[in-house]
Amino acid sequence: MNKKIIVPVLLFMMFFSTAISLASSNSEEVLMSKSSATIYVDCEKVQLSQEPFVYNGTTYLPVRAVSDALGKQITYETSSKAIFIGSQPGQALYLTEELIPKQEFYGTIVKLDYVDKLKMLGTSYDTGFVVESGGVIEFQLDEKYEKLTMDMGITGRVASKAVIPVEIYRDGRLYDTYFLLGSDNSPKKIELSLKGIQSLKIQLDDWDEGTANVALGNPMITKMVSQ
Repeated sequence: MNKKIIVPVLLFMMFFSTAISLASSNSEEVLMSKSSATIYVDCEKVQLSQEPFVYNGTTYLPVRAVSDALGKQITYETSSKAIFIGSQPGQALYLTEELIPKQEFYGTIVKLDYVDKLKMLGTSYDTGFVVESGGVIEFQLDEKYEKLTMDMGITGRVASKAVIPVEIYRDGRLYDTYFLLGSDNSPKKIELSLKGIQSLKIQLDDWDEGTANVALGNPMITKMVSQ
């Protein structure tokens, strides 16, 4: 038989701090029992750092322990009393780590944990994309993001007279075209507004004036701030 224990309703706050006063006038005592439930994450059995509890037939999992099991950062915002598991609104994240392209494209992805880094004109970038001639990258955003910033430039050999068009589409409509010049292959600082945008597509048209590709260095995507 499970050992019965008495805990306050505000028990979930203990996952963030052990300095909660149990004498608060807003707390009351409830009867809960330890749960013997086995927890799996993606079919892999995990051992939580804190035991789950059962109250009125419902099993409750400690937020901190769950975030650890999922490998997600957990943040408690005192002013709004909000709990964030993973990223937070307004936080800038590497696009390579946050989203997976919707479709296959001609090119490569360089992630944070890759040994070989992306290089443009001697500058090394922690993450990024390399798009070959005729390549496309498309992301599903679902209006969750505010903006995208990145360095856009040329990698590989290119004729000085070459003009490489890179088209940006938002929700299937052409938003802008950037022209990368073989005579000036220094990376360009790009910032795209993504407010209210469902999908983003970056497309490199076919061209035959060299073996160069277009690179997107350290693309950072910013989460929308919840209203």
